[in-house]
Amino acid sequence: MQKTFGYRILLFILVAMLTIAVAIIPDIISKDVEAWCKQIFGPNYKFYLLGIMVGGSALVVFFTTDFARGFILGVKKYQQHKFGVPPTEANRSLLKEARTAISQKADTEKALRLLSTIRLSTLDVEIALLSARLVEESRNRHQGVASQDETSRASTRIIRDTLYLIDALEKELSSEQEQDEAIRAYLQKRYSFRLSQKLSGRQPVNLKYIPSTEGTSEETNLYFVFKGDEEIQQGIAQIFRQSKGRLLIVGDPGAGKTTLLLQLVLELLKSELEAIPVMLNLATWKREFITLETWLAEILPTELGVIKRVALELLQQNRLILFLDGFDEIKEEDRSGCLEALGQYSAQAERRFVISSRKNEYSQVAKDAPVYAQIEVRPLALEQMIEELEKVGYDQPEAKPLILALKTDSILGKVAQTPFYFNLLQLLFAEGKRLSDLNFVSTNIAARQNELLTYFLNYSLRPQKNDDYNVENTKRWLAFFASRLERKKIEIFELSTLQYDWWHWSRIQLIFIWIITLLIAKLNIYLPLFISIWVTFIISAGVKTGLAIGVFIISVIFVFIASILIWRHDAPSISTTERINFHWSAIIPFTKASYADVFFPSLFIGIIMGLIGMFILESPKGLIAGILMFILVFIFFSIIMFFESSHRNIIQINFPYQRFNMSSKWLHFSILQHLLLKFQLYISGYLPFNLVQFLDSMGERHILESNGVSWRFHHKLIQNYFTLIWQEYWEVEEWQKFIALKPKNANAHFNLELV
Repeated sequence: MQKTFGYRILLFILVAMLTIAVAIIPDIISKDVEAWCKQIFGPNYKFYLLGIMVGGSALVVFFTTDFARGFILGVKKYQQHKFGVPPTEANRSLLKEARTAISQKADTEKALRLLSTIRLSTLDVEIALLSARLVEESRNRHQGVASQDETSRASTRIIRDTLYLIDALEKELSSEQEQDEAIRAYLQKRYSFRLSQKLSGRQPVNLKYIPSTEGTSEETNLYFVFKGDEEIQQGIAQIFRQSKGRLLIVGDPGAGKTTLLLQLVLELLKSELEAIPVMLNLATWKREFITLETWLAEILPTELGVIKRVALELLQQNRLILFLDGFDEIKEEDRSGCLEALGQYSAQAERRFVISSRKNEYSQVAKDAPVYAQIEVRPLALEQMIEELEKVGYDQPEAKPLILALKTDSILGKVAQTPFYFNLLQLLFAEGKRLSDLNFVSTNIAARQNELLTYFLNYSLRPQKNDDYNVENTKRWLAFFASRLERKKIEIFELSTLQYDWWHWSRIQLIFIWIITLLIAKLNIYLPLFISIWVTFIISAGVKTGLAIGVFIISVIFVFIASILIWRHDAPSISTTERINFHWSAIIPFTKASYADVFFPSLFIGIIMGLIGMFILESPKGLIAGILMFILVFIFFSIIMFFESSHRNIIQINFPYQRFNMSSKWLHFSILQHLLLKFQLYISGYLPFNLVQFLDSMGERHILESNGVSWRFHHKLIQNYFTLIWQEYWEVEEWQKFIALKPKNANAHFNLELV
């Protein structure tokens, strides 16, 4: 109520300012503008202008009232509310039953009682108000305080408002259902594509599981679902349900934990129709988050392809099934805090989650995961691999030669028991390689694993006809790319992930970056400001020769001064804005909520311009120019803030530069910042300029995985390999700065061979 009152006071002040401006407009406008106004409106043009301005302001005030929104704009009561009702079948049945009760029997009390079972704090407030009105109407009817007509009208209004509430809830449920379907389709597509890349087009080998207690205390083991060492025969989805939706999966590196999670997520996306399974990587967890919900609020929007508000609603409704991959990727000192936060999150019984971790890293944490079952992914048995390969026989070219190699080389047979290395062998043998071509010399499993990975990467990075990348450059690019992802704890890379802190900038370069940011990337702010200055000068001083050039020069100088004033030792971030769906009904509530953010900066600019105008023109005309400046800036900035504020729930990226393209449509040219940074990294030799083409090419070589929008390494073992190469040949001195990169031995010949 106070905010609405303040908004109308502000509009009253605007009307007063407009009235003053129009009243003395003949004294401040140029002769040319005055002649044009007389030609359009006649000699009494200022009264027409005054009527238009005052009438327009009055209409704005009118349209903020509930009366106008209800009868002119057609906005029913509760239409602007957002209750956050989960789109479950139970809630649909409740709403249907409530509508039947009030429509057929006028039983408002039963309808409200049914609605109250949904149990939402936002909804309880509305139900309480309606219930209070119903009690008052009933008391008045029994006591005879009001006439029969009055009680009848009161009862009718309660029924009407209850139906309005049911309408709003049904509309929200329908919208939520469409939203859920869009999210599920998005996740289904992403995870299916990722799983196919994980398997690299080869046939999957069924993983086997055994109950595990490694790393878990004896006290916690007592209530685990599975006990003993017998192999578990059930499918992973059945294991998940038997563990009441709280499961820990452990295994050795490359054992297939992530593949198993992807298979489970895809199965639950089909079977769990009222929940949304989502896969998240724990690498970004830090102790600073304290609660799991704080961390989830940061990463869920991008993973689900929704705005932050929707992600938080899904989290609050407990409709997310979390698949937390890579517990071992958390910093060692933060792992116990993560389990503590997960324990707090699990206090609500309906919350379900799966955690995966390397076995050794989990065993080193002196705290138990809050789960009801723990399983270990077993290595593949030699007989199991041979059986699977014999099933496909000659249908896949690698099957028969690989069977022979596994039987001939006992060490290779043991290496292949890890699905990651088995997959590498399948890819190599599919392209015609044989055991004799690999020239293995190592005599233990760990060395043979390294040897196989080295051979695979060297073979995959050889020049090909379609791209012809230099091998040494390719290895350096991948090593830099892997080290930056590891340093920033980024699992998924999008183009907007590339930021200035990937590079060490000199002081001069940083100043230049700030100038580019202010002059070009923030054009959506400065362009309206420049136009406002321009229009103000035209109205107050008349159109003069060279005015446009003068305003432009002043504006550029202003940007240079501003960039120097706000310069810091770190570079600005490269941000993007999202495309919106335009809704007229959203303008009024948005303006109410944000007018203060626009009013005070606009008033400050108007005062400054007024003082400057008084000094230049040496008359009160300068003050009027300041008022006009305030009005123009307020209007422009209000429009900008509205268009920059996203009014759509689903923000799913379908091609690499989509974020930058959407930003450019709203005059936010962060693409220029991106290109500048990419060029700097290119001329320094750390990334190719055609970055998308390069990353896609690495996806075709099974080094990276890509969905056409984002990229990640095919496996953490490959990323770690390239990260170690970077650390071997270069030194990093600071967290966000890189010193001159050089080989540790300055006299040694620079070489990036994978050894």
